[in-house]
Amino acid sequence: MKTIIATIAILAAAVGFGDTERQANQSWVLHKIDEVVGTNTAALVANATNDTLKAAKDYTDEHGGAVKSVNGKTGEVQLGAADVGAVPLVKDQHGEKTAVTIGTRRGMAGMFSLAHGSNVSATEYYSHAEGENTSAYGYCSHSEGESTTASGDYSRAEGIDSKTEKDHAYAFAWNGDSSRSSPYTSHGPGTFNINPAGGLDGFWFGEQTLASIMSDKADEFTEWEFSGDKSEGVSYSMSRVSSPVRQVGRAPDS
Repeated sequence: MKTIIATIAILAAAVGFGDTERQANQSWVLHKIDEVVGTNTAALVANATNDTLKAAKDYTDEHGGAVKSVNGKTGEVQLGAADVGAVPLVKDQHGEKTAVTIGTRRGMAGMFSLAHGSNVSATEYYSHAEGENTSAYGYCSHSEGESTTASGDYSRAEGIDSKTEKDHAYAFAWNGDSSRSSPYTSHGPGTFNINPAGGLDGFWFGEQTLASIMSDKADEFTEWEFSGDKSEGVSYSMSRVSSPVRQVGRAPDS
C-alpha cells in the first residue's frame, strides 16, 4: 500500500506543474501524503532522477567512446557548425555575423540576409536570394529562380530572367518565357508584372487559358453600326450585328 501511494506521490510531483498557487496546493497534498504514509517524496523523486541519470551515463560509457574520424577529419578534430548540422553565420557589411549562406554567395552580405543556392547575391538588409544566379539588391527584397534580380526595395523577382528596377519599390516581376533576349522588367513602383510563355495562352484559370476566356466573352458582345449625323438633322439608324463582333462605337446621345 505504501508503495502504491508513494508512486502516486512521485507522479504528482513529477508532472502537472502550473502557476504558483497550483504548485503550493500540490506541495501541501504531497506533504499530507508523506505524513500519512511515512514517506519522503522529495527524497524519492531525487533518487529516481539520480537513477535515470546514472542509467544514461552507463549506456553512454558502454556504447560511446572514441571515434576514428569526424566527417572524414582525423587527428585533433575541431568541430564546426557544419559538422553538427548547423548553419553557420557569416559576416555582413558591418562585420557582424548576422547573415546566412547556404551554397555559394557572391558580393557583400547584407545584414540579416539569406543567400541560398548557387552563385546568388543578397546585399541589402533582410534581402533573400535563392536559386541560381539570382540577386536581391533592394531592402527587404526577394529573388528566386534563375537569373532573376530584385533591385527595388520590398520588390520580388521570380521565374527566369525577370527584374525589378531600383526605383520600383513593392513591384513584382515574374517571367516564364525563357526565349527572351533581354530580362522581363517591372513597369513601375507597386506594379504586378507577369510574362508567361505564350502570352495569353500561357495564363491559365483552372483548365482554361485567358485567351480562350476572352474569345468566349467576345462572342457575347454586341456591335452597333450607326448611319447619319444627328447634329445635322439627318436620320440615323442602329442595327445589331451577330458574333464574331467587336465594339466599334457608342450610341449617340438622345
